[in-house]
Amino acid sequence: MELKNEITVILNSNKTSGKISKPIFEILVQYMDFKMFFRFGTRVCKTFRGLFFNSSRWRIIDLSFLGSVDANFKIYKLCGTLRSYHQNGNFIFEDDEENPITNTTNDETATNKIFYTPYVETLILDSLDKATEDCFKHINNCRIMNKIENLSLFKTNIRSLNIFFETNPPRNIISLALPTLTDIQANHYKKIPNLQSLALNGIYQPVQIIKFLDSCKSLKKLDIFHSLKSLDENLSSKLITCTQITHLRLSNIDIDTDILLTIFMNLINLEHLVVHNIAQLSSACVDTAIESLKNLKELNIKFCRNANKITESSKSLQIFDCSYSGIKSFEFPNLISLTIGGYSLNNYEIFDIFSQFHSLKYLDLGRADITNEKLQTIFKYVGKDLEVINLLDNKSISSDSVDLVISKCPKLFKLFIDKNQNISKETIERLKSLNILLKN
Repeated sequence: MELKNEITVILNSNKTSGKISKPIFEILVQYMDFKMFFRFGTRVCKTFRGLFFNSSRWRIIDLSFLGSVDANFKIYKLCGTLRSYHQNGNFIFEDDEENPITNTTNDETATNKIFYTPYVETLILDSLDKATEDCFKHINNCRIMNKIENLSLFKTNIRSLNIFFETNPPRNIISLALPTLTDIQANHYKKIPNLQSLALNGIYQPVQIIKFLDSCKSLKKLDIFHSLKSLDENLSSKLITCTQITHLRLSNIDIDTDILLTIFMNLINLEHLVVHNIAQLSSACVDTAIESLKNLKELNIKFCRNANKITESSKSLQIFDCSYSGIKSFEFPNLISLTIGGYSLNNYEIFDIFSQFHSLKYLDLGRADITNEKLQTIFKYVGKDLEVINLLDNKSISSDSVDLVISKCPKLFKLFIDKNQNISKETIERLKSLNILLKN
């Protein structure tokens, strides 16, 4: 937040008026959330307003900040403002029939360079639990939202996409993140032939998911969580034919061990596999996945307590999360990210795990009963390359621990620790002076 506020001060300063080029402006505003970006654009000087209207920041609009109260009305007001911008000639789109505006505001901006307003590509309405499908009436009437490709509706009250698809020309949807939809018409499946990413966080029947898989031949990423009571044989039989899938997430679903094994042996192009809180995931399942999936880069088995021993090794794996699983030995030497919190490791286990790594950059040891002695052992092997460390929920962490982290991790820029009586104000100030972001 401090960084965002500083950026706003810089952009609103008279000293910078007319002196920031479009590339520099783009770098600065990417750190703003959409709420701050939008408010900023309504009150700055003419030069910055031109940059604001043509900024690539418009490609992603996250409206989750609107809150649940009167969500449809707020979307209506926002879309009205955006329409007004276009009608007043502020938004210039590449396919407009009118002559576009030429920006020649300063020496840093290329002379006679035409900057167009990008269409919104990603619209996020997550957590607007009072939003209904009526909000799509306003969105469909907003020119800048004519070419939405990615739509996320998690934790909304939207139960149908009928209105959203009532556009001419039809939308080319690449990614959908959906809550429970109670009104899925047959033609909906036909309108998403180019879908590449599907996330379902609601109540769905296996037959509905099968229809998605039948219609979306380009699907690369599939997330199914809290969506099924069980993944049955019919769905699994269809799923294993979708060998183009590279990202698979299964969470909080009842799946037979045999079905899991079948999936891992057939989806041989998987690069990212996330299996959360599935009791049927055994150590044998994990070994099968590692052995079968030669291109696997990410493996996340958080809360899978029956997968507590891994014997297969992998040199392709780069990201591994085994938190709350109890795994204390594995051979993945090329990891750059490791999350291993939720249980304690002794010094021998620490040696066995950390002595293999070459370039670990992210380490999450949250709730892992970490002491200074254990940190000393860990940093013998991985300290020099670490950039992010999470030490939250470790009662023994103190100012001495932080001093150890600073001395052993020269590339560190972010540290997660609990602010408590064990961490002195002087230590916190030292972290700030070193430009290390402190999170708690």
